[in-house]
Amino acid sequence: MDTALALTTDMKIVLGLVALTMVLFLFQRVRADLVALVMLVLLGLTGQVAPEDVFNGFSSNAVISVIATMILGLGLDRTGALNRLAGWLLRRARGVEERLLLLTSAIAGMNSSIMQNPSVMALYLPVISRLSSRTGISLSRMLLPVGVAIVMGGTLTMVGNSPLIMLNDLLVSANANLPSGAATLTPLNMFAPAPIGLALLVAGLAYFHFWGNRQLRGGKDASVAPGRTQSYFARVYGIEGDLFELTVTADSPLVGMTFGEAESLHNAPVLLALKVEDEARLAPAADVRIWVGSVIGAMGTREQVADFAQNNFLRMSTRMRHFGDLFNPSRAGISEAVVPPTPTSWARPPTNCSCAASTGSGCWPSTATRTR
Repeated sequence: MDTALALTTDMKIVLGLVALTMVLFLFQRVRADLVALVMLVLLGLTGQVAPEDVFNGFSSNAVISVIATMILGLGLDRTGALNRLAGWLLRRARGVEERLLLLTSAIAGMNSSIMQNPSVMALYLPVISRLSSRTGISLSRMLLPVGVAIVMGGTLTMVGNSPLIMLNDLLVSANANLPSGAATLTPLNMFAPAPIGLALLVAGLAYFHFWGNRQLRGGKDASVAPGRTQSYFARVYGIEGDLFELTVTADSPLVGMTFGEAESLHNAPVLLALKVEDEARLAPAADVRIWVGSVIGAMGTREQVADFAQNNFLRMSTRMRHFGDLFNPSRAGISEAVVPPTPTSWARPPTNCSCAASTGSGCWPSTATRTR
């Protein structure tokens, strides 16, 4: 007796659409949401689903929950909330690598309880990349603990767990189809998986904090540097210090001065940025005027910057409220250029000097290198 199941035309069509969907998802040439909508339309055009039932999936609580969490994730990304989170994590870590990894993993795990895991991972990738570039920690070493915490944190609530969302929706549908008088299945509430999810999250955090992190770094001690810009200046040019913001008051003698004149003041720290009104600029032109309320980004030791602020009636702040994004290594960096002493076919340098065109401040010897 032949028990082989012959493939019907409808089966072949469905299998072909499934294979096409997997290929499109794998190579990501087309957006995932567009692929989903195209497959819905193709199911209707091929007759596998009745035309009036093609978009019935949008009446499901599971589908709307997934869409809502994706919108929430995009909002967090566009508002820059996660960019501010990176700076906050660095301040709270206080130079300790284990503390930074623990804080980052814990917060990512808690966020995954109210968002879908892929969305949380996509949002935290730029945060982790920024932390890696600013601290020198390998990106691969940060991804594994954070990824595990996101997976574990997704089990804290029903919102962050797609399989449980769909299971709950199926329970509601099953109750509606039960015969009269049959016992119904109780749907899961929002925090039903919380005890198990919390235990999993704590176990994952404890593992990487006490043992797993040492295995990832090969047993070598490592510390977190607060920023790579400062370490670069200290290593290459011998300029040590931290970044500060100096607000110009009405009594300051800097009012009306140009940025180049402020740079040339006695015992002035390294002036890196200027914010006038609503425009913040890194390495501004030397002829830009400083006015009341302007904010200057300076780098130097605390004593040097504090003396400069006191002598010129400036308010000093250690928090980067205005220049946090400008000094971010993912958006700004340091470049070095050497102007050759011989003229080229497209430009003729001035006699005995080369001007710093990027800043417009002064002339330097042709073999000198200036960083801004």
